[in-house]
Order: sequence, then C-alpha cells, then structure tokens
Amino acid sequence: MGQTAIVIGATGVVGREVVAELITCEAIARVITLTRRPVPCDSDKVENHVVDFARLEDWADCFQADLLFSCLGTTLKQAGSLEAQRRVDIDHQLSAARLAAAQGVTHYLLVSSSGAN
Repeated sequence: MGQTAIVIGATGVVGREVVAELITCEAIARVITLTRRPVPCDSDKVENHVVDFARLEDWADCFQADLLFSCLGTTLKQAGSLEAQRRVDIDHQLSAARLAAAQGVTHYLLVSSSGAN
C-alpha cells in the first residue's frame, strides 16, 4: 500500500507542481490538499479540503499521513501587512507542523522562498 501525502499551499505555483508530481509517483496512494478555495483535480488520488488556516486544528484528522509538503506562503504585497504575512509564512506553517507531528507524520518538507531567513 502506498503512502499518503498532505500538501498545504497546493494552489500556488510550487504547490501545484508538487501535487502534479505526487499524482504520478507510484509510491503515493493518496494526496490530501488543504486549501483556502476548492481545487479541482482529475486524479482519484487527490482529496481536497477547503480550510480556514486560522482554525487549522478543526481539520486535525486530515493530518493522518506519512508526508507533509508545505508550500504555503505569501508576499507582503498580497498579505497587506507584515503581521498578516507572518501569520501565513510562520504561524500557519507551525500549526500544520504540530498537527502533523501529533498525527504521526514522519516527514515534513517545507518549501521557502529564496533569501528567506
């Protein structure tokens, strides 16, 4: 039986590519995408959940998986303020990591922007 992968940030450029790669990977049986808006997908492997990232704990059951790919991020311009950008780039990432760890996820892969510190 294949592994289950979670992708947060699946609507962005990198996230879409990660999902596309996971769909073609024979070792992956299921891909759970957690997004702010619905994401249509032609693959039976993909299960999309529309979530409020500020209340990510409400979707704790969705974190029962083997792998977590975090492609979630924003720009200052998109976020509108440094505080809002921090919520997306740090707080939501940390919440997802904690939920995944509590559910036994063993691999967490974080995609960050170049030059981030």
